[in-house]
Amino acid sequence: MYSEAKAATHWMKTTACSWLDSVTIALMEEPRAVFSLLRHYKRLSRTGQQNMSINKGLFTSASEHWATPKAVYDALDAEFHFNDDPCPLHSDTDGLTRSWGTSTFVNPPYGREVRKWVAKAYRESQQGKLVVCLIASRTDTKMWHEYVMRASEIRFLRGRLKFSGAKWNAPFQAVVVIFGRTKGRW
Repeated sequence: MYSEAKAATHWMKTTACSWLDSVTIALMEEPRAVFSLLRHYKRLSRTGQQNMSINKGLFTSASEHWATPKAVYDALDAEFHFNDDPCPLHSDTDGLTRSWGTSTFVNPPYGREVRKWVAKAYRESQQGKLVVCLIASRTDTKMWHEYVMRASEIRFLRGRLKFSGAKWNAPFQAVVVIFGRTKGRW
C-alpha cells in the first residue's frame, strides 16, 4: 500500500496539480487520503475542469492553530477543572519553556511542533500533574509510540471535529490523551 501511495504522490507532483503544494503532499500520512485526492483530481481532469476548487487549509499547514470546539472543552473542563492552558490561540507566550499548572489543557499547534508539546505533557505528568491533550490520532508516528502510549488514558473521539471558526471538519481523527491521574469518563 505504501508504494502505491508513493507512486500516486509522485504522479500528483508531476502533473498540473498547482493546487497541491509540497507541504500538502508531505502531510498526507494516510494512503487513503492520497488516493481520495487522486481520484478526485482525475475525475475533474476527465470533465475538463482544470481549476479545482479545494479548501487548501484542510490539507496544508496554512494554519497550525485551531480553536477547540466549545462543547469538547466544556465537557473536559467539567471533568478535570483546568487551571492552565499553555498554548492559547493568538498568544506570544511560549508554553514549552514554562512550568504548567496542576490540571492543564493542551490543544497544541497542529504541525511539526506537536511532538514537542506531547513530550512536554508527558514530562509534566511525571511531576504529578494532570495534562489533557487534544491531538490528531497519528498512531503510526514515533511520537505516538514514545509518548501517547504512556498516557493514563486515550479517548478516541467519534467522527471528525469541527474546530471553532473552521468552515470544514478536520481532515483527521482527533483523540484526547490524558497524562497523569484520571477521574472517569465524560
